[in-house]
Amino acid sequence: MFAACLNYAVRQRWIPANPLAEVKRRSNRAARERVLRRDDFYDPDEVTTLLSHAPDVLHEAFWLCGAHAGLRLPGEALGIRWGAVDFRSGILRPYDNWVRDQVDTTKTADSEAIPMTPRLTRALENIKLRGYATGDADFVFIDRLDPSRPVSHYPLREAFHRARKTAGLKPLRMYNLRHSFGTSLASNGVDIRAAHSLHAPHARRLARRAAAGVGMDRSASSS
Repeated sequence: MFAACLNYAVRQRWIPANPLAEVKRRSNRAARERVLRRDDFYDPDEVTTLLSHAPDVLHEAFWLCGAHAGLRLPGEALGIRWGAVDFRSGILRPYDNWVRDQVDTTKTADSEAIPMTPRLTRALENIKLRGYATGDADFVFIDRLDPSRPVSHYPLREAFHRARKTAGLKPLRMYNLRHSFGTSLASNGVDIRAAHSLHAPHARRLARRAAAGVGMDRSASSS
């Protein structure tokens, strides 16, 4: 976190360089590769229940970017521009990340194609019907008062927690919707083994971890 603050200071030209740039950071690989527990994510039925309480199509599509595409919420979803949404091919390419009110690169080195589920596709198509700010360079999830920038993540989080409580679902962070990605793929007819062949590294990892978590849960319930 401190290193990130220093990087921000460098970008703002407050300091000439980050003094921690050469310091080796401890790898978080073990934590990333940890098998998800069943309590870490919503299954497809729970996701559907949550979405039924979305206040509008913008919130539905935003949450689907996590649950059905594995994007990091809020940053990667807020960074999506219409040029990254390919309706003809049914794919999504998360090029940008919206962090601290500015565009940044995604945590994934390469912006590889992520397949869109039918429901995510429909939700994004409905958003595009707004008739303005729909060019390739425009953000998908815009601030209505300032269409040149994404909407604030605060109301998105608040709406998520209200919907979760109203739906009677277990407490989770909005970020954890991305951990439902693997089970969402399976429910949409994509074999988990096939999901491992997806180009995006984080997509493969999420699918594998979610599948392992569901497998453990099923094994425990059958024993």
